[in-house]
Amino acid sequence: MADLEVTSHSTALALEGVSCNGCVSKIRKALQAQDPGAEIRVDLPSKTAHVESTQPAAQIITLIAGLGYAAHPIVAAEQRFETEGIKCNGCLGKVRKALLARDELAEVEADFSAKTLSIRSVLDETQLVETVSALGYGIQPVPLAEATSYWFQTEGIKCNGCLGKVRKALLARDELAEVDADFSAKTLTIRSVLDEARLIETVSALGYGIQLVPQADAAGDNVLGEGLQESDLDGFSGDGTDTDTDTDTDVEPFVTPAVDDAQSSATKVPAAEPATHLALEGITCAGCVKSIEDALSAVPGVGRVDVNFGSRSALVTGDLPAARLIQAVENAGYGASEVLDPDKAESQREAGEAAEYRRKITNTVIGLGLGIPLMLSGMLHEMSVSSSGERALWGFVGLLTLAVLLTAGRHFYVGAWKAFRHHNANMDTLIATGTGAAWLYSMVVVLMPEILPETARGLYFEAAAMIIGLINLGQALELKARGRTSQAIKRLLDLRTKTARVLRDGRFVDLPIDQVRQDDQIQVRPGEKIPVDGRVIEGHSTLDESMLTGEPMPVKKAVGDELSAGTLNRSGALTFRATRVGKETVLAQIIEMVRKAQNSKPPISRLADQVS
Repeated sequence: MADLEVTSHSTALALEGVSCNGCVSKIRKALQAQDPGAEIRVDLPSKTAHVESTQPAAQIITLIAGLGYAAHPIVAAEQRFETEGIKCNGCLGKVRKALLARDELAEVEADFSAKTLSIRSVLDETQLVETVSALGYGIQPVPLAEATSYWFQTEGIKCNGCLGKVRKALLARDELAEVDADFSAKTLTIRSVLDEARLIETVSALGYGIQLVPQADAAGDNVLGEGLQESDLDGFSGDGTDTDTDTDTDVEPFVTPAVDDAQSSATKVPAAEPATHLALEGITCAGCVKSIEDALSAVPGVGRVDVNFGSRSALVTGDLPAARLIQAVENAGYGASEVLDPDKAESQREAGEAAEYRRKITNTVIGLGLGIPLMLSGMLHEMSVSSSGERALWGFVGLLTLAVLLTAGRHFYVGAWKAFRHHNANMDTLIATGTGAAWLYSMVVVLMPEILPETARGLYFEAAAMIIGLINLGQALELKARGRTSQAIKRLLDLRTKTARVLRDGRFVDLPIDQVRQDDQIQVRPGEKIPVDGRVIEGHSTLDESMLTGEPMPVKKAVGDELSAGTLNRSGALTFRATRVGKETVLAQIIEMVRKAQNSKPPISRLADQVS
């Protein structure tokens, strides 16, 4: 029978009393007497040894002690390496298996995006490189670097939850990284061995805006101007001429270009037709939609009316005061208010729908809480008022049903009354008529059964309660589903910035976006979004314009190039002149077109509303 092959393993030891190669040879001979294949490598200056042997570590230490020396194990240390070719968990598994064959306690983690390995092992650096290289992967040690403190200006990091995401991402690449945030000042202080480019890359990948603030700027002594780095001015001399010899691309002199009026008018987006956006209240069905559209269309000066039942909104084209439109809606029996701030209106709509959803669920519980027991009772026992005791019982049930109608069903009756006053009929009219008739007829049967034939003395309290409960449930489910229909608008609104860095009195200051005016000079730094449309007058960079084009590749921008609001500045500082602001920007017009598309209806839908 063939001898069972025993795998050798590595033991790291700290030695005492070993002072020369003669001592090392003495230990080697003793080890090889026990294990002919044993090997020991000793670093005399540091008094450390790596032993390759099939013998257990405790037995090796005992053997060395018997020779008059002392030894004790070295705790495994973590080492970091840059790698090439390790791209997946399969590759990582091969590396882990090879290392465990030499060190049973080795631990290996990989960062595939950064192409790095973190290895905790008693093997030395040479042995680790040798083991991984034998698998065909490229590997080299990452030199130890001292941690450096950086100060960043950020966008979107507003709470400890955001800070926690940033800290987790950084710790995955640098276990000793330290992160602190000042939410009011929108700044991050990071201490890490990673350089500024990798820090910006890590934080930007989480969706936050980030840019480095130079140390001089942090101390209030930035001679290059607030927010500008020396690298951002590379390639330009003091007189504005291009001195960059690293590129074959000719760059125009560093001056502010005069924008030709003819060119400006040729590229200017035509003004959109005046329109008023209204938030609606009280609409419950297609009949309500038709009533509001008719009421608004009857107002002199109105061009087109689009009412969206899903978003409870109306878009009215025509140059006329919003107050007249609101009055027309109120005269039709509904509520309306003008939407001035889409962000605020969207948040108010979401909050209102959340509160309404809770009310609908409460109304559902009230209605079905009475309706289901009555329905089950009717299935098991005949509902009759043949005795005075039964009449008293059903009279009490009638009062409970009335309470359900006046609480869970109150809004149906209020809506029906408003429609009646304005000579309209809608879904509330149908529900109020149906449940009211069922309750009144049942109460007549309870109080005056003798005036009706015996075969017609049916009780319908459970029908009234069930209708109220089920319709409230349906409306609650509709609200839940409707909350997802406005995500396209919401995502577009999230592309807009709240502030812009504008030149005022010789220095760049952060101003609310609504204070930006045409021809203002605006500065954007790496990681920031372009606040308004404009034309570059200073600097060069690459922009992510995927929100406009769908193309993920960065686009180079230099002096004279056009910029669009909502696009992301990837690298380099840019100064540009605003050409379109507010509702005239491309992004604002895209949002308006999407809103109109959501509100518009095909002819078949209009016909369906009329039939309803």
